[in-house]
Amino acid sequence: MTNLCITRAIDSDITSRNSLSEVVYRELSENFNVPSYYYIAAINRGTGIVKNYRKASRKMDKKKIHRNTGY
Repeated sequence: MTNLCITRAIDSDITSRNSLSEVVYRELSENFNVPSYYYIAAINRGTGIVKNYRKASRKMDKKKIHRNTGY
């Protein structure tokens, strides 16, 4: 479930939990037969992973620029 949320967030360029919930919740409820609080947990975890990935990638870009210029 979390993988689905991460994939949809990256494909749709979504970073907010509410926006991702609107996109993914129905698909999760149709494909997985688990209690609904698991959907919200997967959406929260997927949003956190995507945000951390984007934050880390921005930091890595700055480090690469820093190393290449020598400053």
